Order: sequence, then C-alpha cells, then structure tokens
Amino acid sequence: MGSHAAVETILSYGLRAPAACSWAHQMIELDILRCEIVQRESYLIEKCRQATEPVENGDHLYPQEELDQQKLDEWHEELKTLNQDYWSLERRIYANDKRCPDPPLKRAYMARDNRRQWYLCRWLREDCAKRGG
Repeated sequence: MGSHAAVETILSYGLRAPAACSWAHQMIELDILRCEIVQRESYLIEKCRQATEPVENGDHLYPQEELDQQKLDEWHEELKTLNQDYWSLERRIYANDKRCPDPPLKRAYMARDNRRQWYLCRWLREDCAKRGG
C-alpha cells in the first residue's frame, strides 16, 4: 500500500472512529513538522558548506559566498535548535504512537514505512518543492 493510499484508508476509517481519526491527524501533523525540520536542516547545512568551502580561481582560493561570521554563527545556532526540536519531536511521535486506539489503523499508517524511500513519493516531493525546498 502506497503512502497516499494509507492516508486515504486512515481518513475513511476516521469517519467511523473519531478517536482514531484524531490520532491519525496528530501523526500526520507530526510527520509534516518532521519533514519541515529536516528540510530546513538540510538547507542550512548546504548554506554553511557553500559559505566555508573555498573555490579555486586561478592561483587563489576564494569563499563561494562573501559572508560575515555573524551569519554563519546564526546558522550554526539554528542548526543546534533544529537538532533539539527534532529530538523533542521524535519523543512526541513515539508517545502519540503508543496512544493509537486501534491496531489495524496503526498498521495502515505504518505501512508507508515499509516502502523503501517512502519519503520520496510524488506528493511529498511536490510539497517540498512548493515550500522552496
């Protein structure tokens, strides 16, 4: 079952079981937040790499971007914050996962993890692109 089909199953099931729908809604929101954190982290890591990696131009090495140290420090600080946010979010996901009111619903939701690279499905790539990722 693809991730899109799993979400449809969850949502249609939720019409019959409001508590289950609430659980699935929370899991989907937490997954979206996790994607946002990872996307921002990837962006900042690449910006830091570009800013600090020298480029050869003739006999000299130059930074790829002229950047003051303060901006680089801000990015590193944001990366630390994102790491803490991710750690906290993983605990929230775990706690919510344990509160699932219905085992079949949980299996449907978790089916998306069984597909290798589920996070590269078409609708998630489109969402990432729309967010500027």
